[in-house]
Amino acid sequence: MAVWSTLRSPESKLLLDKYAKAYVKHRPIVQRTLHVAFVLYFVSSFYRGLGSSAQSSKSNRTAKRPQEAKDAGKPSRVAVDAVFYTRLSALLRIVIPNLRSKEALLLAMHSSLLVFRTAISLYVAALDGKIVASLVRAQPAAFLWNIVRWLLVAVPATATNSWLSYIQNKLSIAYRTRLTKELMTQYLGEDGDEERVYYKMSNLDDRIKNPDQMMTVDIQRFSNHLAAIYANLAKPVLDVILYNYQLSQNVGAEGLVLLTLLIQGSAALLRTITPPFGAYAAEEAALSGALRHSHSRLMESAEEVAFFSGEETERMLIERDYFGLIKHINRTLRIRLWHGVAEEGIIKWLWGSFGLCICAIPVFFPIPGVTRTDLGGRTEGFVTNRRLLLSSSDAVGRVMYSYKGIHTLMPSTQNFA
Repeated sequence: MAVWSTLRSPESKLLLDKYAKAYVKHRPIVQRTLHVAFVLYFVSSFYRGLGSSAQSSKSNRTAKRPQEAKDAGKPSRVAVDAVFYTRLSALLRIVIPNLRSKEALLLAMHSSLLVFRTAISLYVAALDGKIVASLVRAQPAAFLWNIVRWLLVAVPATATNSWLSYIQNKLSIAYRTRLTKELMTQYLGEDGDEERVYYKMSNLDDRIKNPDQMMTVDIQRFSNHLAAIYANLAKPVLDVILYNYQLSQNVGAEGLVLLTLLIQGSAALLRTITPPFGAYAAEEAALSGALRHSHSRLMESAEEVAFFSGEETERMLIERDYFGLIKHINRTLRIRLWHGVAEEGIIKWLWGSFGLCICAIPVFFPIPGVTRTDLGGRTEGFVTNRRLLLSSSDAVGRVMYSYKGIHTLMPSTQNFA
């Protein structure tokens, strides 16, 4: 057996060397493939996030259809679905009529500034590493020069932020002007038009209760949200792609893919152990309603209770509902306690350790195209990669938060449709 292992060991080493050389030879193609795969994965995840919101809204409407039949007189609820996107696209064709319009030009300028702002962030991340490296190497001249560069880059950075805010406000005004002109044309009509929509809306049709509010406040709110939602969606998505691309150049696309797999696996574990807090909240609301109903019943039947001396019975019923509510709240608090421990342990500490390990890859493992440097160079690379990783994670969080911004457009799209 020992003879067989000694004979097999050189063959295994030769085979591994052969595969390693083939991989190193074709590594640029593998890197490009992994980059494209990561971008496609992130974009598909982003659209799946939007689609899941639409699916959940659709399922909720299906489940509540009997209740909606009872409440037929009430205004329908709006959801992020195909109807919402159809209405939004119709409104977008009004506020941006063509590619040569003023609004399209402002949008192009806004997009260019977003790209420039991300490029500045990448430069600042690299500059952070250089500043720390000059400290580790005890190079005062290099340290002072890097500080000067830091101050110089602050000029375009602050100007870019101010310009982004300015153009976003100009976009909001331009959108509001377009919508106001369109609605005023339909509301008051053009020369020779005898439709008199303003009269019919006020006297013959009660579907729109407050046309004055829709023509003023709703248009302003919709324009502000529409101008802000582009930056809130485009900037984080661009940041995630560019930050991760630069990070993959520093640590290798293999490390980025490994980090993504580890995070997705731990996130799936976290979703598995997450209790149904929505059901708990609904149960708490039901118990609170029962307690309130007990108090209301006592107030409504106070005369009968006093006549029959039913104070003890009512006290028992109220205390039963109260302690049932308190028992459920305490149970929910205990569940939130261990879930909070697990959530923080996975998101903050486990994911943080994954990120530190990924940032340390160039230090412990040779990467083709990345030269091995001294202590200062390794420190510079680690600080830069960590800054990129933190910025990327922050951008992912902003992408997830931006889903909520879409819901702010829903009421206005229904009113203007």
